[in-house]
Amino acid sequence: MSEEQIRSYIIDKDSYDKNILVEAGAGAGKTRLIIQRVIGQIGAGIPVEKIVLITFTNAAANELYERIQAGLTENIAKCSGEEKKLYENAVMNLQRMKISTIHSFCLSMLSEQPFEADLHLGLKLAEDGETKQAQADFFERYYRTNGANIEDFGFLNSNQYKLRDSRVKNFLMETFLECAEYRDVEFVRDKSYDSVTFDTINKLAYKEMCNYRDSLVRAFYNGALGGKYEDIAGFLVDDVTKKLPDDMKTYEPKYNYLKACKKFLEPFNKTKIKKDHPKSNENMAIFSPSGFDNVKKENALYALNKTATYIEQAVKAYQDSEDGESVSNDGLLYHTHELLKNSSEARAFFKDKYSCIYIDEFQDTDVMQTELLLYLCADDSNLVAGGDIWQCPLRNGALFAVGDPKQSIYGFRDADIRLYNKMKAKFQNNNEKNCEFFSLAYSLGK
Repeated sequence: MSEEQIRSYIIDKDSYDKNILVEAGAGAGKTRLIIQRVIGQIGAGIPVEKIVLITFTNAAANELYERIQAGLTENIAKCSGEEKKLYENAVMNLQRMKISTIHSFCLSMLSEQPFEADLHLGLKLAEDGETKQAQADFFERYYRTNGANIEDFGFLNSNQYKLRDSRVKNFLMETFLECAEYRDVEFVRDKSYDSVTFDTINKLAYKEMCNYRDSLVRAFYNGALGGKYEDIAGFLVDDVTKKLPDDMKTYEPKYNYLKACKKFLEPFNKTKIKKDHPKSNENMAIFSPSGFDNVKKENALYALNKTATYIEQAVKAYQDSEDGESVSNDGLLYHTHELLKNSSEARAFFKDKYSCIYIDEFQDTDVMQTELLLYLCADDSNLVAGGDIWQCPLRNGALFAVGDPKQSIYGFRDADIRLYNKMKAKFQNNNEKNCEFFSLAYSLGK
């Protein structure tokens, strides 16, 4: 079909039983197609309360409302009989059509099924500032009860700072606040480090300190580092031995060998070496304690595992503590997703209520948003608990989406091109006879 034929088909009643994804650039008239198709469906007898339009800003939602209202008013003047009555009734009841952001739509669904979602009857959306303050207050209480062992976070130490409990707490709080709102955050770590303790890393540091001390001292006193390296070697041996514990023959658990390792590395600061030995610009690799690289690596992985475990437990405790009255934006998405995923009764209720869902700017939709919309649009009669909603066919005429992958602006919310392409492939799948994909190239304006 030509582009003119595609546009005509999309707004024609013969396409109303199809699920359609339209890909087009800026100015190609995607929003105009939505408005024309919605008005056409109303003229075909679909009640306004059965239609949902999802966009990503309140301003865009208000614009859609005004343009649909104007289009319906124009049609009243052009039509007669039963069709005119349908348009007149639609204008009178247009406020019953859901034209909103995804978060407002989720809030309305949760408000209708609060007990099924295990939430309060008077559910309300928390302001961003309120949410962040509530999260910070929770972590303060949580940390007082479940304080972290500061030695577990020794990687926060540096030459400029002493390791203090307040520094560890601030680091953990910042990390917690980054994760607390996002219900679908995944804590990736190497679980083989679950059984590793600070003592394990400390013993490794002790072993490498002993190896380095012995090899350097032996090489120096055997003359292996003579000649041009002799004065440097002497300086290093003297500096290193000063930093050793009194007794390096036996591992002492109370001594922080990991911290001592960092002191060992100080002589290898080139500025210091050059200051004390102006002629020592040559390769210093021969003196580098390479074994300490493994200590740093193991300590970093150990600390990462400790951090991920601590934050995961804190986030879970916070989310379990939510009172169900005030929910953040991400909480709205999560609770709605879980409601539709786990309750066949809720899915049936909303599918009966809404026959067609429109999504503007689909390229900016993230994974959770897309899946909860699929739960509303899918023919999931054979979906079992935990089943893959992506594998379910769509109900006839349940979904109409428009998007431009080149304009994705919410990549930070996980709205990446892979998700868009996954949905595109679903619409292009020959097995789904009621799904159609169209690409429009030229510009018509809004």
